[in-house]
This record gives sequence, C-alpha cells and structure tokens, in this order.
Amino acid sequence: MIKILRRYAVVLILAATAVAAEPRELSSHHFYSDFKLSGFSDMAPLGDERYEASEGLVRLGIRYNRLMWEDWLLDADLRAIFSCRELFGSNEIDCGLSAEIKRLYLRGENLFESPFLAADIGRTRLRDQRSWLFDDDIDLIKGYYDSTLLDIGLGAARWVWNPRLDDIFDEDDNSRNDDSDSYYLFGAIEYQWHHRHFMRLQLIHESYEAPERFTFDELYESNALSENSELNWLVISFEGEKRYNTGRRFNYWLDLATVQGDRNLRIEDPVTHLVSWVDQSISGGFGLDLGLITRLSEQGHAIGVRYALGQGDPTLSGDYSGYLQPHIASNKDRRVGDTRLRYYGDTLDPALGNLQIVSVFAGLPLNESVWLEGAYYHYQQMEADSWLQAGRTRLRPNGLSTDIGYGLDLTLGGDLHRDIRLR
Repeated sequence: MIKILRRYAVVLILAATAVAAEPRELSSHHFYSDFKLSGFSDMAPLGDERYEASEGLVRLGIRYNRLMWEDWLLDADLRAIFSCRELFGSNEIDCGLSAEIKRLYLRGENLFESPFLAADIGRTRLRDQRSWLFDDDIDLIKGYYDSTLLDIGLGAARWVWNPRLDDIFDEDDNSRNDDSDSYYLFGAIEYQWHHRHFMRLQLIHESYEAPERFTFDELYESNALSENSELNWLVISFEGEKRYNTGRRFNYWLDLATVQGDRNLRIEDPVTHLVSWVDQSISGGFGLDLGLITRLSEQGHAIGVRYALGQGDPTLSGDYSGYLQPHIASNKDRRVGDTRLRYYGDTLDPALGNLQIVSVFAGLPLNESVWLEGAYYHYQQMEADSWLQAGRTRLRPNGLSTDIGYGLDLTLGGDLHRDIRLR
C-alpha cells in the first residue's frame, strides 16, 4: 500500500489541476479527475495465507455534450486511467495506463413530433431502479414512451466494441474483454397508480457467453462460472413514497422475479483444480427483494429494514429450480445517504441465489451531503450447498449447514466539496 501511495504522488498533483470549462451555446465540456485507493484482506485463508490485494487509480477525463440536430444530443465521457495494483502472492507493483470511452451515445427527443417519444443509441449505462437486474456500460438501442402516468421502454443491448485500449505499459494486460457475444433484450411498462406510487412489469432475455479473459478478481470470486446461458426473467415491482407535513418520509419497494432457461456451468474444484461441466435446465426459480425505510426528520435521519430471498437448489443440479440474477446486476443503490453501496453487504457482496438475507440499516447526516451509514446483515442458504456465489470472498460453506454468518458495514460518504466526493 505504501508503494502505491508513493507512485501516486506525482499523478495526484496533475489530477488536481483539472477544472471545469465554460459551456458554449451548442456544446459544453467539463474536465474532471478522481482518485481511488483500496485494500482488501479476505477472512478465508487461501492455503497458508490470506488473500490480500491493494489497488489505486487516477482517472482524468472529459465529459462532452453537443446539440447535433434540433432534438438530438451527443453525450460523451472520455478518460485516461492510470492504475497500480499489488496482488496476492506478489511483492511487485503492476502499473498501467489506458484510455477508455465510458459513454458515447445520441439522445433523441420529440420523435415524430411527439413530446412523449425518445430514444438512446450508443454506449451508455444500462441500469434499472435498484441495479437488481442491470448495471453496466453497454451499447444499446432503446426507445421510450414517457408520460406522467405511463412509461414504456423497449430495447436491445450488446457489447459491440471494447471501449478500453490495452495497457500502454504492458502487452500482457489482464483487463477484461467485454462479453462481445452476450446480448440482452428487455421491455418494461410502468404505471403511476397514485401520486408517487408505481407498479412496473419487466421482461428480460439474457444470452450470455463468458468473456475470453477475466480480471484477477473475477477469476478469484467463484469456482463455478457460467460459460454460456439463455435465460428469461419476468419481474413485477411495486414502490412508493409517503410524505408527511412533519418532514417525515416513508419509502417501500418490492421486486418479485422468476427465471427459466438453460445454462452450461464450468466447475473447478478448489483443492484438486479438476474442471467439469454441468448442463442445467433452469425452471421457474423465484427471487424477491422487499424493503422499508423511514426518514425521521427533515434532515433525513433514517432507519430501514430489507429482506431478500433467492430460491435455492444445489448448484450442481441438472434440473435447477433456484433463482439466478442477470450477470450484469450489481446490487448497488443509494440506501439512505448520497453514496451508492452494495446493499447486500460490502464484505461478502453475494449474488441472490440459494440465499436469504435480512438486513437492518440506519443513516445519520453529518451535513447536507455527507452521511454516516451502518448496516447489519444475516445470511442463510435456502438449501445447504458447498458453493456460494459471492464477489468478495472465496468462502466455501461445508454443505451441511445453511447458516453462512453475518456482516457489518460502516460507511462514511458524500460530497465534501463541489469537486470532492468521499467514500
């Protein structure tokens, strides 16, 4: 970690010089910079050692907008990324410099002279309400019908091109190839049945092909990798907000989904490293996510509770009746403050499958934009299984007990200044 800090000293001085530019009549651009330093130590031993990794990165970028035609806006986000990593089992620092096109798309409004019709074409963020289904930068075509009471959206998404240039410093870069053979079809209809109360119906198809290369973390996160799949989801959601004259607010949501289809699972035994494959038929597993939040004052002091369940089945079953989330779900959202967090727990970061999670959380605003948040999580499998899909640990259950354990998160985050965000 100290080595990484030294290497960033000069780069941080350069990053601090990035400032906003004055907007023009038909276009505007804004230079930005950010810095991230993280360290991770796993609780589960890997051999005689524990998995530890540290990473730091500096991003220098420009956001650019231009009105191309009367109702078409070009939106772009281009950036350079300098990163350094110290990985498990190595005393060396691996540094690289790359360029990335994070966002590049056209937004069209007033289509066919209708104020309700709009479309997006190009590389942008595909994200649903709570990132329970989608959360990734992807090339898409999406059409909207957007009115006060009724919203309809239809689209298709696929990684058409890789937005990141290879590491300039090292030809043997292990950056992740985009899933160029994967694609998504999706449709949604949302109705506001009462003021600030909504119901939503979504249909999703995922055709997934595993990427040719993975980052180190993706290879590490699981010994059970889906090599390809054809899955369909039906999702119904309810959410709303009730406001009181005293400044108190009450929020609720319910997401209920079912999945079916087929997938091919690649299994690697963590002890023998023997690899096998299992063809699975996915039949009607369901998942739900239910939450309640109450804000106790105008300042926003808040407490909440969340219950999530993914129907369970042993991972290696040929006929799998459990629930699976789409591959590009992130399970990240603003809980009570201004920072997007992994709402199933930052330490374990599990996917919702053969698992139930009970969480209780609270938030305290330290000022208008900085929050102190705490959360408690309890994890339990639906069916005892020796596999657990989690992004932050190689925890391997014994397969005899359904109890996984509990987690605690304490987060300080928000805007310290107009140009400085803390987490």
